[in-house]
Amino acid sequence: MTQPRTILFLCDDPDDLGGVQRVLATLVDQFEAVGYRVVVTSLFLRDATGFVRPEVERTLLFRQGPLARLVQRFRLGPLHLQGRRILRVNKLAQRRAKQALRRQVRDLAPDAVIVFDSFMAKLAAEALLTGTKVLVQYHNSYSSVSKTADFARLRTASHGVSAFLGLTAQDGELFRTAGFARAGYISNPVSFYPDTLPEKPSHRVIALGRYHRQKAFDHLVAAWAAVPRKGDWRLDIYGEGPERGLIQQTVDRLGVGGSAVIHPPTWEAERLLSDSGIYVLSSRFEGFGMVLVEAMACGVALVSTRCGPGPEELTQGCGLLTDIGDIAGIADAIQTLIDDAALRSTFAEAGRRRAMEYRVDAIVEQWQTLIETAPPVR
Repeated sequence: MTQPRTILFLCDDPDDLGGVQRVLATLVDQFEAVGYRVVVTSLFLRDATGFVRPEVERTLLFRQGPLARLVQRFRLGPLHLQGRRILRVNKLAQRRAKQALRRQVRDLAPDAVIVFDSFMAKLAAEALLTGTKVLVQYHNSYSSVSKTADFARLRTASHGVSAFLGLTAQDGELFRTAGFARAGYISNPVSFYPDTLPEKPSHRVIALGRYHRQKAFDHLVAAWAAVPRKGDWRLDIYGEGPERGLIQQTVDRLGVGGSAVIHPPTWEAERLLSDSGIYVLSSRFEGFGMVLVEAMACGVALVSTRCGPGPEELTQGCGLLTDIGDIAGIADAIQTLIDDAALRSTFAEAGRRRAMEYRVDAIVEQWQTLIETAPPVR
């Protein structure tokens, strides 16, 4: 009997509610849809519901010891981060994790191992998975990692894997010229593409993401406060994370609580985006900006900071670009789109067309081609 084709995904924390996990869930579903067996392996499991369906096969590398259980109890805040750091630097734990990974690869004999974060890339490279195709996709931009300690570790890891991928052609080339082995790129897929959209979407400015410094939602709230002619428009931000209190404090301090609401994370991104008029990405840095593609698929005009090659490329012709941290510039861009319905419509139509390039079936075809052509680890 023929064994099913198998993909093993390695992801630090599949249950987090972040962009990487949305991409993971989208790819898992599509690989399964085209006949693959998919297994997701994480550092450790926690009692949480993320974007990956609970029916998907799951395994873990770190055992469920007292420290892992303690870390899982505190999802956010310094204790959670400190505990995970301890797990990462513990040499004995790492050695056991690499042994567990080698056993799993031996038992599964996957067509490919797809790695989704830098620490897992380090483990996979050091595990010496000879004869296996190991594909690493880095989900932040070249500029965001090039001056960090992760950069050298990732470059070293790239020489022990089959391919190292950025999310844009520009980043793929930058990684290649910086000495990364077998560097290239595959973009993130859009997780939905509505067949129909509301004739008259709500006057909503929307943003989705983790309440984290990277996303600079406090800048977005400050920009919203500086928009002089809001009319009946409102700002809705959806997410979770350590900066939720800071963002709410900014709303309260600037007195915009009547038109700006900070929400918990949503499972209805497609519906909410489809019924919005403007999407704002206020980030300090992004690898790709998948949420921009989702907004484009839903016919939403964009405002984005120049926070990486992905957002800059995606926003061209589909929205307005501003500088990072330019609160007045973000406010001006929002006001321009509020005032000009025809411009919003032009951007929305262009975004719908562009988003077709990122449909998940096309992206998975790119992954399948790479799986067929990439060399196994030697």
